[in-house]
Amino acid sequence: VGNVSIMSGPVPGFGRTSQSAVQAYANYANSQGGVCGRQLKVVNADDRFDTGANRSETEKLKPKVFAFVGGLSVVDDGGAAVLQGTNIPDVGLSLSDARIKLPNNFSTSPIDLADGGNGSIPALNYYKQTMGAKVGAVVWPGQPIARARAQGYVKDMQRAGLSVPYQAEVSVTETNYSGIAAKIQENKVDVLLTTLELSGMASLAKALKQQGYQPKVAAYGAQAYGQQFIDRAKDAADGVVLHLFYDIFENQANNKAVATFLKFFHQAAPGVAPDFFAILAWSATELFVQAMRSAGPKPTRDAVVGELKKVTKFDASGMLAPINPAGKHWANCFLVVKIVSQKWQRLEPASSGFHC
Repeated sequence: VGNVSIMSGPVPGFGRTSQSAVQAYANYANSQGGVCGRQLKVVNADDRFDTGANRSETEKLKPKVFAFVGGLSVVDDGGAAVLQGTNIPDVGLSLSDARIKLPNNFSTSPIDLADGGNGSIPALNYYKQTMGAKVGAVVWPGQPIARARAQGYVKDMQRAGLSVPYQAEVSVTETNYSGIAAKIQENKVDVLLTTLELSGMASLAKALKQQGYQPKVAAYGAQAYGQQFIDRAKDAADGVVLHLFYDIFENQANNKAVATFLKFFHQAAPGVAPDFFAILAWSATELFVQAMRSAGPKPTRDAVVGELKKVTKFDASGMLAPINPAGKHWANCFLVVKIVSQKWQRLEPASSGFHC
């Protein structure tokens, strides 16, 4: 299987956990005898945060791999042009409209383009009811796909009945968020959502702490979950509240799927902290392997795509709230977590499962 992710360029190492997670699941599957009598092999490529490179690296791997699995790139529209009209299974997080629209793309974080939002209305309603949230703000980096997904958050907030008086675009390499933090306070923002990458989110959290203002729900985005955000934001991370559609690592004692993921991820990538993108890539590999096995002892690309088109409910053995990859529809359930004393804790539901 092929994986094209951002490994260098303006955000170096962005796709590292994704590539490690695909390898981790391949190791897990291979330890159980492989798939259809074969061992899974992962071939990685780096698109350097460049649409043209995403296209050329996908083109290069196309004749060498059975499928593309678990890639992470905000320029995945490059590869979409290569995969359009083919029978190549493309399983994993899709971010550009072009990639999402591919009939052979099956995402473990599906985006319903027809809806126009990001699937966060149930969580926003929860924040309104339990925390009295009324005012929202959205911040995004100056990159077309990140901008489009951010506008999905704006739409969700508006449809949930929140006013959104403050929206801001920043440079991809921005480090000074003091002006943004001041505006968030000035607008008395209750719910903050972003499509920033990790260092940007941590910088914004620090700027808000310096400003002396903490929104009721500083949610940043699902990609904030993990140890890396806490390590970068330090004590400014405390009080951050997120809604997620996957279980957290801290709950591994109650969730066998999470425990299995962590065991094989740490073996594949010693010293690397797993994150949101690792969960999605592991889940994508599980979805692909499930379809391979369903396609019979001699699977073809057509047969695997056919099996993937039947998967309308998938939860990665209990790691995810149920999603509909075939119908390209997000989870209707979620989990709320909070950072307390620089540790992630489940808030709702407190012990296991998801809020539906």
